[in-house]
Amino acid sequence: MTVYHLEFAKTGHNLSGGEVWMTEVIKQLQAKGLKNVLLTTDNAKQTYERIGLIESDTLTYQIIESYQGEQKLPLIASYVARTLQACALVRTLKLDQDDMIICHSDFFPNSVPFYVLARQGGTAKLFCLFHMLAPGLFRGYEGHFTNRFQLPKLTILHYRLNQRLYRQILRKTGAAVITNNQYYAQLLERSHLKGRINVLKRFAGAEQHDSQPAKIYDILWMGRFHPQKGLLEVPAILEQIKRQVPELKVLILGGAADDDLKQRFLDEIARRGLTQNVEMKGFVVGEDKYRYICQSKVFLMTSFYESFGMVNLEALKNGVPVVAYDLPIYSVFSGGMVKVPVLDRAAMAEQAVRLLNQASTYQQVSAEAREFASSFSWQNTGDEIYRLLLA
Repeated sequence: MTVYHLEFAKTGHNLSGGEVWMTEVIKQLQAKGLKNVLLTTDNAKQTYERIGLIESDTLTYQIIESYQGEQKLPLIASYVARTLQACALVRTLKLDQDDMIICHSDFFPNSVPFYVLARQGGTAKLFCLFHMLAPGLFRGYEGHFTNRFQLPKLTILHYRLNQRLYRQILRKTGAAVITNNQYYAQLLERSHLKGRINVLKRFAGAEQHDSQPAKIYDILWMGRFHPQKGLLEVPAILEQIKRQVPELKVLILGGAADDDLKQRFLDEIARRGLTQNVEMKGFVVGEDKYRYICQSKVFLMTSFYESFGMVNLEALKNGVPVVAYDLPIYSVFSGGMVKVPVLDRAAMAEQAVRLLNQASTYQQVSAEAREFASSFSWQNTGDEIYRLLLA
């Protein structure tokens, strides 16, 4: 019995949330003695090896060229080149009747080779991950849940076309769908996939910091500097919080995917007189990240659009309450998260102040956060996937 994992769409050296999920699940399946074959690109293999996915008796790689980096191909051209090479690769594979195939994302360098492999795989079990709904063409990430109009972008059109193809492949192959919340399940049922959708109860895991360092920061914000993360919401919200918490201390953790956005954020922080209140530490991972989380009192989640929100889980696992815009996918977070209407900055500031200034309320919500997140671990996620694969 072998599990084949398809991830040919990776770009760059950072890990997306979906890739973190895939690598952690593979580790859990390895621990259970299952053999895994990871079909991916050459540069992706280097990244995965750095985080512990080393070839062994329970893991082998089948790789293609990424066509990124030295050759400097545009993304779409790279995707086409990868797809052709990936299809050639999967045609060489010989699957047994008890093998399984998992397509880990909906971009066509994965979905098309998955379709080819599924057609030649005989009775192999088929599974497809559905991590995130593509946003509306005239709304985009920033406008989908805020009702803001946005001129269509090629990136959104590309994503929507990829997802349309993915749904057609799901229907034609009869693959089972794995997703992370009921909101996505309801949307997928409209695509004639009812009865094949599996919503994981424990989709992801997070670490719990062994020690509990002293609280240094009142507010923590963490994420990519991207418009969908609501970074430019933060200055106005902090200004309102500072009126009630004059000695406000804020920590910003994140990388600048958009240097212009970062500068706009810094300019707005300065304009509102918050420069002395805000520390920026850049992009951090591992032990440093969890230490900063534990040193913070409240996690501010201003995203307009998310696939799941692992950072929420990381905060909750360590007893840090989350104040977030109420996105549909957050229905899974039933404890420790205070939800406010999308774009209601005043409500977000008010709830953050309430947690900061009312000790009893803070202790209650912090305890709820720990209780809710206590059952989330990568081992529990792996157990759930293992049972699903063998069902």
